[in-house]
Amino acid sequence: MRSLVLPGWCLLLSIVAPCPVSAQADPFTLRPTKGPYKTAEAAGHSIPANSPRKPEEAVFRATEGGFFEARVLGFPGGIGTDSYLGLRTERGWFYVETWYTKIQNQTAEKVTCATEKATSPGGIGWLRCTVHQTAATPAPSTGCASAAEVIKQELAFFCAVAPNGIPACTQPISVAERREETGCGKKSSVKSDWQLNVSVRADALTVTLDAAHKQGFAEASRGLLGKHAVKLPE
Repeated sequence: MRSLVLPGWCLLLSIVAPCPVSAQADPFTLRPTKGPYKTAEAAGHSIPANSPRKPEEAVFRATEGGFFEARVLGFPGGIGTDSYLGLRTERGWFYVETWYTKIQNQTAEKVTCATEKATSPGGIGWLRCTVHQTAATPAPSTGCASAAEVIKQELAFFCAVAPNGIPACTQPISVAERREETGCGKKSSVKSDWQLNVSVRADALTVTLDAAHKQGFAEASRGLLGKHAVKLPE
């Protein structure tokens, strides 16, 4: 995500959080990726100069289907800078221009990718990539200096290959969050624990709130729920 502000996103209290979503800024809109390039290194050299260029190990590999490989093209070197994901299809390498932003006090991060088959007959294949990240912030309001609020988030984005072989992706979308206050020998207190389920079809992505994980789901995120029409770029 581009430094601090994205259409449909805000940086609040040092974490990434969704802003109210309008019909004009649907986060599930598919946007073309940049490419093709012959190698992941070439795709990495095409991203802005303030981002690292060396590709990380592959987070996804396949022998068939529209997507064959996904690589992180380097984590950002500082707070508020972007990182990128490289995708390989039969046309070559492409990169998702802004896929997440490093957040302040972040202590852990992991990227996973997997393919998902659309449930409708003849449906297109999807690649879902998720950034798992954890951050801890002081919680001085408790009266204990060592108290902290631990925030675990999952940011996911969904990609599909257009008929011309060029992949298109949504922007990163917050699909899960758990906030827990810990420290000072007291029992942990869960402030939020919610998760979104996303089902894919050839013509739409449908988002529902997990019935077992809905504590603290923000009103501003309710625009994510429901059916989002899918249109691949020409």
